[in-house]
Amino acid sequence: MHHELFLALFGHVGDLIDVRDDGYYIRPEVSILSDAQKVQVNQLLNLGFNYTILQEFVRIAQTTTSYASVYVTGLSHGIEHYLEKYGHTVVQLEESILSSRVLTPIPQLMYELQDFIEIFPELRKLVERIHPSACKLANKERGDDDPVIHHKTITGPSLLELLYALSVTGYPRVRECIHYLHQCCHRILYKQMISWMLYGTLLDPYQEFFVKIASKHQKLKSGEWDTMTFTLDLNAIPGSYMPVSIAESIYFIGKSMQILMANGKQNRGFCEVIEQESHEIVNVINELAREDTFDILQVEHAIESIRARVAKHLYQNVVVHAEFIQCFDAIKQFFLLSRGELYQTFIEESFSIMQTKPSVKLQETLKHNIWKQTLQDLQLDRDDFAASIHLRLPLQTFFFRRFHVLDGLQIHNISNEKTGKWLEARQQEALGRIFGLVWWKSEQYERYPFSTKIEIQVPSSSELDDITPWSSKLLILLQSTPSFDATIFSNEGGLVFENESSTRCLGIELDLRRPDRCASVLVVQSSFHSYTKKTSNSSQFSHWERMEQCCTDRSVHVAMHMVSEKCPIATIELQYSRIQLANASNKNQMSYKKGISIQVNEIPVLESLVDVEEILDLRPSNDKYWLGLGLGPRLRVAAWSCEKYSIKAFRESNQILTKNQTLPPRELWNHLCLHPHIPWPLPLLITKDDLQLYNNLFQFCFRLKRIGYALEHTWKIDSLRRYSKQKSLLAISALRNRMSYVIQNIQIYFQVLVIEANFHKCREEMQMSDNFDQVKRLHECFLAALIKQCYIYSRTIMTALDDIIQCCWHFVDLILACDQASLDSAEERYKFRSLETEFVQRLDFFCGVLQHSGQARDLSFLLEYNEFFIRPQERH
Repeated sequence: MHHELFLALFGHVGDLIDVRDDGYYIRPEVSILSDAQKVQVNQLLNLGFNYTILQEFVRIAQTTTSYASVYVTGLSHGIEHYLEKYGHTVVQLEESILSSRVLTPIPQLMYELQDFIEIFPELRKLVERIHPSACKLANKERGDDDPVIHHKTITGPSLLELLYALSVTGYPRVRECIHYLHQCCHRILYKQMISWMLYGTLLDPYQEFFVKIASKHQKLKSGEWDTMTFTLDLNAIPGSYMPVSIAESIYFIGKSMQILMANGKQNRGFCEVIEQESHEIVNVINELAREDTFDILQVEHAIESIRARVAKHLYQNVVVHAEFIQCFDAIKQFFLLSRGELYQTFIEESFSIMQTKPSVKLQETLKHNIWKQTLQDLQLDRDDFAASIHLRLPLQTFFFRRFHVLDGLQIHNISNEKTGKWLEARQQEALGRIFGLVWWKSEQYERYPFSTKIEIQVPSSSELDDITPWSSKLLILLQSTPSFDATIFSNEGGLVFENESSTRCLGIELDLRRPDRCASVLVVQSSFHSYTKKTSNSSQFSHWERMEQCCTDRSVHVAMHMVSEKCPIATIELQYSRIQLANASNKNQMSYKKGISIQVNEIPVLESLVDVEEILDLRPSNDKYWLGLGLGPRLRVAAWSCEKYSIKAFRESNQILTKNQTLPPRELWNHLCLHPHIPWPLPLLITKDDLQLYNNLFQFCFRLKRIGYALEHTWKIDSLRRYSKQKSLLAISALRNRMSYVIQNIQIYFQVLVIEANFHKCREEMQMSDNFDQVKRLHECFLAALIKQCYIYSRTIMTALDDIIQCCWHFVDLILACDQASLDSAEERYKFRSLETEFVQRLDFFCGVLQHSGQARDLSFLLEYNEFFIRPQERH
C-alpha cells in the first residue's frame, strides 16, 4: 500500500486507484482504510493527478511549439521548479517513512505536503485557464506524436495580466508561488527588452512583445535607421499594472540606442561612451531579473534613469551635431512665412496662374519655373533647406476625356485601348472575377462636396455573344489610405477585399446589364458596401459589409446613347453633399445631413444618407480620402471627371448641385503645401505628422498673404487708382481700404503676436536645455500652441474668417472684371453696396465670435482699438 501510494503521488496508479476525468480516487471496495482515511488519501491522490497535468504541460511547453508563446515556456520553467521541489520532498518522505516502518503514514504525508496540497490545485486552474484542454492531457497515452492543440492559448500580455490578477490573494503560499511564476515570465520580458534596447532586434517569434515590426524595410540608404520600421503596440502592454509610459520609454531607448550606435561608428570617442552605456543597461536589467518578485516602481525608476542618460547623448547627436536649431529657424522662415520677400515675390509671379483651375501641367509650371526662379532671384537657391523644398498641390478636380495620358492615375489590372479611347479590366480566364482598379493618386478632402462623372461604354452588339446578355459591375470607391495595391474580386458570397494594410473603404456597387445584345436600354441596380481591415485579422481576405439601408431593391431602366461605332454609352454621376431636410416636428425648420445620390443619364437611381467622415473614420485634422473606380469584366470607361463644390453648398432631396455652387479655381490652390528634405536624424524631432501640421499653418498664412496681395493688386488697376477721388468711386476705394485694414491686422496678429512670440520663447528654452526629451516636448508644445492660437481646428472662428476672406475675394473679382466706365454704372455701384453690407455683417459676426473667445482679445483689440468696427448699436 505504501509503495502504491508513493507511486500515485507521481502519477503512476495501480489497481487500488480509480482514474477519472476529474482526478484519482481510492476504489470504494478497498476495506483496509476507514472513510476518514479515504478522504485524506483522495487528497493526496489529487496531488498526483495535478502533478501529471502540470508535468505534461511543462513537457509540451518546453519540447514543442504547440502553445506558440515564449512566455508560456518561461511559465513552464517556473512550474517545473515547483514540480522538482515536490518530487524531492516526496522522495525524502518515502525514505523516511519506509525506514521508520510507520503503519499509517497518511497524517505525516498530509502535514509534509500541505504546501503542495494548497498550491497544486491553483496551478492546475492556471494551466487550464491558459489552455482549456490541458486537463485532458493527463488521461492521454503518450505517443511519438505530440497532442494537437485546438484551443487558443493565453499568451503574452494576457498571460502577464492573468498572473498579476491571481497574485492578489489572501493565501500566502499561493501568493508567493504566483509571484515567482510572474517573475519567471518577466525574465522573458527582460530578455526582449535588452535585445530591443541594445541591438534593435526582437526576440519575439510569436508577436508578444509590445514593440512590433511595422514594415518590411529595416534599413535605409546611407546607413540611416528607419525608425518607422518599428511601432509601439499599446494592446500588447500589460496595462493592468504596467503604465504605458514605461513601454514608451523602452521603445524610445531602443530607437535612440540604434541611432547613437549607427552615428557613433564615425566617432571612436563617442562610440566608447555608447558601449559604456550599453554595459550599464545590461547591468540594470540583470539586477531586475535577479529579484525574486516584480516591483513596478523599481522597474520604472530603472527605465527612467536609463532614458535620462540616453536622452542626453541623443541631444548631443541630434540637436547639437545635426543642427536642429538651424533647421527650426529654416522651418519658421518657409512654413510660417517669415521670409516675407520670398512669398511676396512668389505670389506676384503666380497670381495669374492661381486664378485658373489647377492641373498637372500648371502644378509643374509653378514648381519648376516660378518657385525655382523666385529662389534664384532672391539668391536663396544656395540655401540647402530652400533648395530641398518642392511644392505639391493635391489636385481636387480632374477631367479625363481620353486615357492616352494617365498623369495622376494609378491603375491595377487595367489595360487601355491603343488610341486611349477607354480603360477596361484585363481579360484573364483564371481571374475573370477580379476587378480592374483605377485610383486618383491625389488625396481628396471630405469637407468639400463633390461630383464625379463616369462615362461607360458597353461593347457593341458585334462583340457580344448571341446567347449570353452583357452584364458587369462598376465600383465607385472611397478609401482612407493611399493603398493602391489592393485586389477586389467577387464570389458567391459577394465582394472580397484583399489588402495587407489597415484601411477603411466605402464602395458603391452598380450592377449593370442589357436585356439582350441589341437592346439600347441599360438596367441599373445599386448598393453600398463598407470594408474595414482590422490589424488583428490574420487573414488577407475580408468580405465587404453590405449597408442594407443604402441599396435599391428595384431595377432602373435607362436609355443609352449610341456613338459612331454603334457602342452604347451611359453617363453615371455620383454627388456627395449636404441634403436639406425638413424637420418632422417643425416644417419651417430645416436640417442638413450628408448624403449620396446617383444618376444615370440624368435619371435618379439611388439617394441615401451616408456620412463618409463617419464610415471612413476620418478626423477633422485629417479628413483625407482617396477616390477610385473598380471595373468589372467587359466594362469600358471612356471618360472620368471630378468637380468640387463650396463647403456651404447643399441641395434639396432628389435634386443635384448646380454649377454656380462649384468651388472657384482660386480656392483649389489653398491646399498648396511644402515638402522639404529633413536630413537624418532630424526626423526624430520633426516627424511626418509635424510637417503636416506645419503645412496646415503654411496654408493658413499663405491664404492671408494671397488675399492681402490681391487687395493691393486692385489698387494698381488704373480704373480704381486714377478715379478713386471721384465721389462715385470713393465708396469703392473706402471699402477696399477697410478690407485691406482688416486683413493686414489679422496678419500682424498671427505673425507677430502668435508666431513670433511663441517661436522666440520656444527657441530660448531649447538653447537652455541639454535633454532630447525636453527639446522634443518643447517643439511639440510650440506646434500645439500655434495650432490652437491660429484656430486651425476651431470651426466657428475659421468659418467666420473664411467668410471675410470670401468677401474680399468677391471684391477683387468685381474689380478685375470691370473697367472705369462699368465701375461708375448704377448696376456695379449696387453690387459694391451689397458687398459692403455683407462685409460689415461678416465682420460684425467675426468680432462677436472673438469677443466670446478669451484668447482672441488681442486680435479683437487690434481690429477695434478705436471702436470703429463694433456693432453700431454699441458705438453710442
